[in-house]
Amino acid sequence: MINLARVSKLVNSSILKLYGISVDSVIEVSSNDSHGDFTTNIALAISKAISKNPIEVAKEIVKTIDDSVFEKIEIAGPGFINFTLSLSDWHKALENIINKENLFPDIGKGRAVQVEFVSVNPTGPLHIGHARGAVYGDVLSNILEKTGFKVLKEYYINDAGKQIDTLAESLYLRCRELHGDKIEIPDHCYPGGYLVDIAKSFMDKNPDMDFAKNNAKERFNEELKSYAVSEVMNLIKRDLAQLGICFDSFISEKNDILPTLDAVIEKLIDKGLIYKGVLEAPKGIENHDDWEHSEQLLFRSSKFGDDLDRPVLRSDGTPTYFAGDIAYHDHKIMRGFDKLFLILGRDHIGYIKRIESVVNAISNGTVPIIIKAMELVKIKDGDNNIKMSKRSGNFITVAEIIDLIGKDALRFSILTKRNDTGLDIDISKLQEQSKNNPLFYIQYAHARACSVLRKAKFDLSSVLHLAEIVLDEEVKLIKKLACFETLIIDIINTNSLHKITYYLEELALLFHQLWTKGNKDEDARFIDLENEHKTAARLALVFAFSKVLKTGLKLLEIDALESM
Repeated sequence: MINLARVSKLVNSSILKLYGISVDSVIEVSSNDSHGDFTTNIALAISKAISKNPIEVAKEIVKTIDDSVFEKIEIAGPGFINFTLSLSDWHKALENIINKENLFPDIGKGRAVQVEFVSVNPTGPLHIGHARGAVYGDVLSNILEKTGFKVLKEYYINDAGKQIDTLAESLYLRCRELHGDKIEIPDHCYPGGYLVDIAKSFMDKNPDMDFAKNNAKERFNEELKSYAVSEVMNLIKRDLAQLGICFDSFISEKNDILPTLDAVIEKLIDKGLIYKGVLEAPKGIENHDDWEHSEQLLFRSSKFGDDLDRPVLRSDGTPTYFAGDIAYHDHKIMRGFDKLFLILGRDHIGYIKRIESVVNAISNGTVPIIIKAMELVKIKDGDNNIKMSKRSGNFITVAEIIDLIGKDALRFSILTKRNDTGLDIDISKLQEQSKNNPLFYIQYAHARACSVLRKAKFDLSSVLHLAEIVLDEEVKLIKKLACFETLIIDIINTNSLHKITYYLEELALLFHQLWTKGNKDEDARFIDLENEHKTAARLALVFAFSKVLKTGLKLLEIDALESM
């Protein structure tokens, strides 16, 4: 089957043969039928480098390409090259989709990748902001696995540090409150009501603990920490399960990572990447907890593209947050992954360069890491914004949103925007059963396709007579179906997951348009009782559509409904 990758290979080979230069030509699906099926501006892109007129370059490229592959190759405008396939080529593409068991290209070849995502501090249930990174990481993992990578989905439990001390204190105060003491929750503590339930269960399981004693907090501190983290992680896992997400591995900072820190530091000292030094005070010093005007152990992250070197140990010997990142990513690399993916929240954008520098340093540049930061999420109900604040206890949980719109709608809406742009989720829109709700529109298209196939009792083993497909609307649908593999390759290269939802919407629109045409024109209907060959061909097209649409929805872990 001819696709973007194959056209690109033909063009690249032509340029190498003509000019002796290696290029990676950008081939696009033409947005206008008059520009053929595929188009490229590579002649314009390389003309300056080889000191030739773009049109002349385009002519020379075209001459060296085997024109038997295409029905037509044309040069347009200042040097664009447009490629057109024959109708029979598109029929072959449709047949390929119908017969292919696996619609995904084998890109990974069994290479091992780790995807770390969510990794929320275990201090409360998941809020809607966390859901964005959770869905992104899960769908990215699905695509990687489908394209031949060996994927490990991992959650890093930040169960050490100040936030866990605060969590234990918050739980202790709730226990005192339940014990009958009048308690005012300090501003620095977690005020969420979920801690009341955890406190009740903690006291039930520890009936002999005397919370009335002044030193009770110190006496029970480790028990409070352990129980609070365990119970909050149970809440988080419950919310993730409701969202359709299951992890392969949970790594504890306290138990798995920090015990390795000394050895990792020694290793980096030996490599000359950690040294003793004093950092200059950064701008906005009040926002830099790790800065102090004393000699500290510093990591040479500036050597690897970071803005400055980063503290690893403070002057009193306690590790910084960054020290944990170093030890954890050393742990990742030591497990032999070929590539790492890390999904962060917007508040961790500043960590990207330093983490990239750590991975580069520890792996000697052999293990790439792709880091994506998720922008903010706003929840709307029509024109009204719903505010949230985890610190005040008024945050909107994932569970609450799922109760309102369902798992599928939430997952789909999260992937309708680029990860680095803000996202508005309109609850009222996602509750509609209309074209205004894109997921409903897509699922409705699949249900329509299934109803046609059921009614006609479609038999895949029969002769399909695909040459009967000639209508423009039918061919447009075939072309969009044939773009699925190219879409997946593009997503693997760019990690732009929002392109999946765009594609599914466009695919559903083309099918609905074909359905509408059939309602107006008897000659365009899927089932023609007087023409068995045409009916067989059109049912095959409907089958291919349902197959691709269902495959795309499955990547998102969304049900492809067969009736509505």
